[in-house]
Amino acid sequence: MEIWDAYKKDGTLAGRDLIRGKAIEDGLYHLVSDVTVKHKDGSYLLMQRDYEKETFPGLYECSAGGSVLKGEGPEQGARRELKEETGIICGNLVPIYKAIDKNTIYYGYLAEVDCDKDSIVLQKGETISYLWLSENDFFSFIESDKYVTAHRNRLKEYLNLLNDKKAEILQYGIMNSDKWVSVKKIYKGWSSESKYIIKDCNNVKYILRISDIADYDKKKHEYGIIKKFSSLDFVMSKPVDFGICNNGKNTYMILSWVEGEDLEEALNQMSEQEQYEAGWRAGKILKQIHSIKVDDSDINDQSKKEKMLHKIDLYLKSGIRVEGDEAAVNYVRDHVHEINRLPKVYQHGDFHPGNLIHLCNSDVGVIDFNRNNVGDAYEEFFKLESFAVEVSIPYCRGQIDAYFDKNVPEIFWRILAVYVAYSSLNSIRWAIKFGQDEVDGMIRRCKASLEHYDNYKSVIPSWYSSF
Repeated sequence: MEIWDAYKKDGTLAGRDLIRGKAIEDGLYHLVSDVTVKHKDGSYLLMQRDYEKETFPGLYECSAGGSVLKGEGPEQGARRELKEETGIICGNLVPIYKAIDKNTIYYGYLAEVDCDKDSIVLQKGETISYLWLSENDFFSFIESDKYVTAHRNRLKEYLNLLNDKKAEILQYGIMNSDKWVSVKKIYKGWSSESKYIIKDCNNVKYILRISDIADYDKKKHEYGIIKKFSSLDFVMSKPVDFGICNNGKNTYMILSWVEGEDLEEALNQMSEQEQYEAGWRAGKILKQIHSIKVDDSDINDQSKKEKMLHKIDLYLKSGIRVEGDEAAVNYVRDHVHEINRLPKVYQHGDFHPGNLIHLCNSDVGVIDFNRNNVGDAYEEFFKLESFAVEVSIPYCRGQIDAYFDKNVPEIFWRILAVYVAYSSLNSIRWAIKFGQDEVDGMIRRCKASLEHYDNYKSVIPSWYSSF
């Protein structure tokens, strides 16, 4: 039987005992200590919770912690929990937060350690694995669905302080950066450039993108394309400034910030009709993007057909094969001649709910144009199969219906199937550099595509015709 001291809301003892498993009456609280472990090399320790735990089984936390026992103070309990769950003995604990939730008062500490990173001890029934992650990987991981959301929320103020990059960015010498109030790094996304949310003295937010100077021509062209898109009638990240910084080592781009919720997340809270309407609005926006006349200088004469066939061959040689992939391979080889039959358009390049914003008026905004390209309009739709179908089929149907005003031509389906079959295979090879989890995700999506297209015996995916 585990006994705790009862506390009042102000953190003073209430003079009563509490017993684990028994309800705590209103007005009384028990203490929980929580220790975030940071190594001297800057990496953070994440512990995976046992799958038998009642709460958050199998998820990760950058902490060791638990209830403070009768007779202990919060720091004493923190040291005990740290040793029990990791084997680490730490001399100095730094308070980083205090939080109250229901009948629990949480005391959070930071332990900066210089231990052998392979010496972590797991506690039976509590933890089953651990990870050491760099600061960048740590910030990315805690935003994933593998992390305990409640713990991330308790760490919010500490994370904000840790992620304040104003001093770092001031050294880049970007004009007027001394007037910025805050600079927070964005860790989400696949781009190799560094992204930040900046806020000026008027409390207006922007997005800052920093790239290597070797990408200057590419980023300058991207900025020009964004200017073209900004003339259209929809909400988007608009161009603000572009130039060279950091003594010629980097290029920067500043765009307006689109306030709202990631559409990918917002769709989960919508009815099917609302999801369809969001897709409809997105389809109309995509039609606008494709309406801009392409400059002759932006048309690439490289054969898309030869490039696709070459990458299919690379997939076949990669050593990673999906059962039944011959259907996709053969469909690409037999029908790739059908692409490039349409006029060239400017493409967003990564148009799916993960790069769209759900606005407060239920409209849709567009962000992340860094993969813009010139190509077939229909190619832009393969991301529905890659990423959007698993989020919302009504959204996908709405995007297609709106783009074609509910009169979808048969040639669209034939050409889209080529791009879906090709990308479902090529994305597996592409994901290798990001680790096995991403490879597994792409394999899962490839198998789903084979099913949706009945091994490419049908060119209209089952999810569209069944909605």
